[in-house]
Amino acid sequence: IDPDRKILKIHEWPEHDRALWEAALQQDDPFSESGNRNNYRKISNDKVAKGHGRFLNYIKRYRPAHFNVRPHERLSEQLIKDYVEHLRSLQNSDQTIIDRLQELYSIHQILAPNQSLTFIRRIESRIRRDAGADAAAALAADREGGPGNRARPLHRDPDPARG
Repeated sequence: IDPDRKILKIHEWPEHDRALWEAALQQDDPFSESGNRNNYRKISNDKVAKGHGRFLNYIKRYRPAHFNVRPHERLSEQLIKDYVEHLRSLQNSDQTIIDRLQELYSIHQILAPNQSLTFIRRIESRIRRDAGADAAAALAADREGGPGNRARPLHRDPDPARG
């Protein structure tokens, strides 16, 4: 497996991340001040954990000094922007990158509940907007017969006998 695409398992996470995540999975008080993931389906929690494991792998490989730092001290807008650029360098689609950002937002509501996470949503929105603009431009080019036109003229066989 490509080391850049590795997903750290929960037991490989820094102690603080792991303890907060595991507590959130057990939390059964809907009025609790701390994060609660107990009311989410297992598949949703697994997706969020895998997304965080991928992010932690990036940190471990490219920002090792940040790996064992508490989540609220680790997370920054610049770190997220660098992570997005890293995902792009791996040829991840815009939708995959948006998914990774949503997973980071979800888990950091638990790991760093007092930290403003609006910058994650802002980056996500910018990617979504730009992806939509790119798709609209490609569609317009297709309609106009421009670059990337998939509506090519029918191929005519030069042999009329095969007609």
